[in-house]
Amino acid sequence: MNSRQTDIFIVLSHFHWDHIQGLPFFAPAYDSNMQINLLAKGGDKRISNLKEIFATQMQETYFPVSMEEMGRNLNFYSSTTTARYSRLHQMASR
Repeated sequence: MNSRQTDIFIVLSHFHWDHIQGLPFFAPAYDSNMQINLLAKGGDKRISNLKEIFATQMQETYFPVSMEEMGRNLNFYSSTTTARYSRLHQMASR
């Protein structure tokens, strides 16, 4: 990448496979210098384990590369952690 950007935020409102299957093909997710932040936001349903949703669709049955083989900096924020993360980010941005 020819950019100094090191943080990418991806916000998802729901998890139909046609919305999440692009992650394994997202080149920055393999760059260990990048911080990829996936946030579950919106909707009535509480997501307790966002990472598990992505890990399931990347099981060997469905995809030849596991999440562990991708970049080390994948961060998952679900409905239980998004509000806390937002407050921390606001304080850090001051």
